Amino acid sequence: MSQLRRCARCWTRRWALSAGDRDVLLLVAWEQLTYQEVSRALAIPVGTVQSRLHRARMKVRQVLAGTDAEATYEEITTNE
Repeated sequence: MSQLRRCARCWTRRWALSAGDRDVLLLVAWEQLTYQEVSRALAIPVGTVQSRLHRARMKVRQVLAGTDAEATYEEITTNE
């Protein structure tokens, strides 16, 4: 099994990401594709790429912080 595939399975289980959110996050973070490249690769609109990426990032932040995503966002933005 490829390292990317193992990572994808881990992310799905660990962070309870949907397959669509996970795929977008991996393509942007791991493969360093642009939003337009991800859009073409997955045959979805760029706006969908952006919303899935936002949702995935919020979920990862929530899990890593051990708190709800909105509280984490407020904490980050007030400490800048």
